[in-house]
Amino acid sequence: MATEKTPFHKRLTRAEKAQDEWKMKAIERREEGEKLKIEVRRKNERIETLEKSLKYLQKELNRSKDKNEKQEEVIGDLKKKSLKKG
Repeated sequence: MATEKTPFHKRLTRAEKAQDEWKMKAIERREEGEKLKIEVRRKNERIETLEKSLKYLQKELNRSKDKNEKQEEVIGDLKKKSLKKG
């Protein structure tokens, strides 16, 4: 702590140094904040891409299920016809 015995120029130098350190820390925090914003934006874009892929794959799955159900119906009909003939 500064006392009255501490020369003015030393107190002034210390205050200026502390002010410079505070400014540097503020700049570093701001840069870190920008980096985090960029990272969040990238993650959000990735999530959007994955959601689109999920929707597409769900549609494909539903189409495949529908095809399988139709094929099972056809197979069942063919079995019934073959049992009636035989």
